[in-house]
Amino acid sequence: MKKLLSIIVVLFAVIILSGFSFAQEGNYYTVTTWKISIPAGGSDAELNKIMKEFYDKVASKNGIVVNEKVLQGSSISDMRDWVFIAEYANRNSIKTVSDIKKITSVDADYRNREERERFRDTFWEFAEIYSDDIFME
Repeated sequence: MKKLLSIIVVLFAVIILSGFSFAQEGNYYTVTTWKISIPAGGSDAELNKIMKEFYDKVASKNGIVVNEKVLQGSSISDMRDWVFIAEYANRNSIKTVSDIKKITSVDADYRNREERERFRDTFWEFAEIYSDDIFME
């Protein structure tokens, strides 16, 4: 009986451990949804300038992202949702990007603190709320 129980425990452990190794395979995606609004006195042109600045100075400098897409909501009731999808080769790449952002404070190409803070203040005038999720293919 003990032998049978030992075999069952070993088989169970092998199944669980193989499941964990399988879970690491495949591409991973981060999906960030921003609720974007044009503030009083702001314009679409200013929003586009901010998004281009973010892409040029931060997103495009990231060599770990396999692919990236930006989608804008097209629902008649609310077109303020912008969805940013970044594809990574594996889950560890997401952690690496997160560590890089912590080290650089998401300022890959900002020359000084004032420039970075100006960008952040302006960005938050347009972005109301956001959510982050990680998905696996």
